[in-house]
Amino acid sequence: MRPKVPWPEPLRGEVRLGVLILPEQCGPGGRAIWCLAEQAGFAHAWTFDHLRWRGRPEIPWFDAIVALAEAAVVTSTISFGPLVTTPNFRHPVTLAKQVMTLDHVSGGRLVLGLGAGAAGDDSLAVGGRELSAADRACRFEEFTELTDRLLRERLTTYRGQYFAAAAVSMVPGCLQSPRPPLAIAAPGQRGMKLVARYADIWVSNGPAGDPGELTERQAYADMARQLDQLAKACAVAGRDSRP
Repeated sequence: MRPKVPWPEPLRGEVRLGVLILPEQCGPGGRAIWCLAEQAGFAHAWTFDHLRWRGRPEIPWFDAIVALAEAAVVTSTISFGPLVTTPNFRHPVTLAKQVMTLDHVSGGRLVLGLGAGAAGDDSLAVGGRELSAADRACRFEEFTELTDRLLRERLTTYRGQYFAAAAVSMVPGCLQSPRPPLAIAAPGQRGMKLVARYADIWVSNGPAGDPGELTERQAYADMARQLDQLAKACAVAGRDSRP
């Protein structure tokens, strides 16, 4: 699935290459990397939204949203976004304000990547309890629903099990209409339903498990299974999963 904006209509068979830029630098060094990505001809660029890199606190690691703001002001054509933002330490209300702002700063080039968030450092950093996989899935459903509503509507009131919004105003609203595209990371059957309902782009890391332990045939078979799940979820939601 593909957003109508910010990317132009592709040619049949066209592949758009993207790049992942870790938020290890800010200031002149960080801005130079984003500029190089655009100059190299990449269509889209992403950064991880974590609090630190794989449990290694000694490695420099800056905030993803601020890093994307730097990217927005030094580039002009490349699409960009977090891959992915999660409810582990982000709240939909503050995230939506940041997304609206980035959308305006970038001239409508932002794509918002969303994911459920894994157990570990990020999930415990703000003092919450560790959630089970099922609870993380429920939280992600709320996170996605509320984020979508906030980005679409001028005034939002919402109360769920994990998140709430009390008469939150979003003025002037996003530059892209009805909101920036959502790129949702969801490999499982339950997540596919969220993709079918909300996503403009589906994100997958490919086959589950260690890629080194899979044969090429197994890897392709697993991706085919995921694509089949996505097609079925989209059919139920009345959407076409084909690009």
